[in-house]
Amino acid sequence: MIPSSHARATWLARQGLAAPLGGDLASLVAATGWLRTLGGVEPYLALLARRPGLTLAEADAAFASRELQVLPCVRGCTYVVPRAQAGVALRYAALLARRRIERDLEKVEVPPSELAALQAEIRRVLGQGGRSVEALRAALPPGLVRSLGALGKAHGLSSALPAALRLLEFDGRVSRHPESRVDAERYEWREVDGDVFAGTPAEDDVAGLTEALLGWYLRWAAPAGLDEFVAWTGGSKRDARAAAERLGAREVEVEGLGPALSVDDREDRLDPDAVHVLASQDNYGGLRAGVRSIVDPSNHHRPAGSFGRRTSTFGEATTADGRFVIRGGLVVGLWEYDAQAKRARYGCWDPAHRSPAADRAVEKLGEFLTQGFGHGRLYSLDNAAEQQKRLAALP
Repeated sequence: MIPSSHARATWLARQGLAAPLGGDLASLVAATGWLRTLGGVEPYLALLARRPGLTLAEADAAFASRELQVLPCVRGCTYVVPRAQAGVALRYAALLARRRIERDLEKVEVPPSELAALQAEIRRVLGQGGRSVEALRAALPPGLVRSLGALGKAHGLSSALPAALRLLEFDGRVSRHPESRVDAERYEWREVDGDVFAGTPAEDDVAGLTEALLGWYLRWAAPAGLDEFVAWTGGSKRDARAAAERLGAREVEVEGLGPALSVDDREDRLDPDAVHVLASQDNYGGLRAGVRSIVDPSNHHRPAGSFGRRTSTFGEATTADGRFVIRGGLVVGLWEYDAQAKRARYGCWDPAHRSPAADRAVEKLGEFLTQGFGHGRLYSLDNAAEQQKRLAALP
């Protein structure tokens, strides 16, 4: 039986939170996991937590060079992914979504010939230079992007353009590039030069793709339950179990988690006073199927963030939506950015967990947001009213 404190020590170490990891930002993300992005500042905060002293110029350079890319990935969600892992990310996203997109186009009566003509024109236009979706639409021949009317509205498709772009992205033909920064969630589409799938399993090689993902996931999150991996990918438990057998992953028992997979015998020491201030859905909690394993049982009854969904407790929550203050590997409080005061604020359920180290960490995080962004939006549609609610809910 692995004590829960030992598991948290290993999770912190794997995540590059216990001690900084070397290398550039792309290698840092490759070593600790893809960064969930919803059009807010969270990817930058996740990088900052693992690279103290990070400048926005460094992050901007990594995106501009395509060493870090914004891609559809597991569960159909969008992540920041390093170039070296982009092929697997795209192939797995296509594996989960391609057939559904094609069925949706059939339902709204877009024939394959119309889709092919639209994709050919998209590639022709993008071959002349990058375009936003709006600029691309304007540059395409009149009438090619037709309204799908009431039938399209019923299936969530106003036109075939978004589906055509997504399928071309799955094929490695076009790619999205942030127009400014990732928090703006505005992208320019460009034609891809080169093969993004070199050395990557084929889209129909479910076993190969699952094995690649599980191998990375265990480096990022072990010891971790098989169900946690399945929840993260949105894939099949049968495929995941077979991949674990091929990788030679061994089963261990973790206090409070139950059966889990591990790939090594590493033992890490937990610093009970170490403080970390993390982004919402940071991989320290976001790679888990719930956050109860990083929250003391005495706090499992407390309400957790919901992003508009039914509010749940920390004992029930399946996503790490909160902006957590961590001490000794456990969530002890929450923080939020106060746009009016231009600083970050935090609160702990037990005042004893407030400390000079936490004060400094939150202060530096607030300075990073104020100087670099002027806001602390969680996601693209976040607004002042929602931010005030979160501030009011701080312990």
